Amino acid sequence: KYPVIRIISYICHRYFSKANRSTVLAKYMTMSSFVCVYEMYKKIKRNPEDMDAFNNIIWASVDMALTPMYNIEENVSVDALANAIVGVFDCPIEHAENIVIPAWFEFAKTYLEREITQIGNVVFNVPINFFDYTETCKLTIVKIKEFAKSFDLPYKLRDLGADGTRVEEILYKAGFPE
Repeated sequence: KYPVIRIISYICHRYFSKANRSTVLAKYMTMSSFVCVYEMYKKIKRNPEDMDAFNNIIWASVDMALTPMYNIEENVSVDALANAIVGVFDCPIEHAENIVIPAWFEFAKTYLEREITQIGNVVFNVPINFFDYTETCKLTIVKIKEFAKSFDLPYKLRDLGADGTRVEEILYKAGFPE
């Protein structure tokens, strides 16, 4: 489950990068990798010995690492927040990413509604409501949260023993001024 979280984080990084929006091929290759990892992870949960599923996840990760993207943004908020959580709580990066990714989707829904809706439709088979993208976006976020919970890793900051008193410390480590 740890490598899958890392791959999903990288896929999200690439999918939401401005560089990705400039090429149709990169966008759809990224979404196909997301579909592959999601579907293969479900197969592995049912049968941990499924080597074909492992093989497909490996190829999806190799594809993401080798597919060229020009001008990929290196300063992405998901990465910065996950690294800050690691710095504050001394937890594995996968735990932090499992907390940040669903929260980031919730935050980004107001300005990336169509992109999130596309992920919902392509990856999670959420039907698109063409009259109300907001509804499809919300259903997608529910699916993202269910997926994150399926890893049996910390899902909320309180799962790391945190409360609201350390949010300022996390933001400071993420690069926000005091």
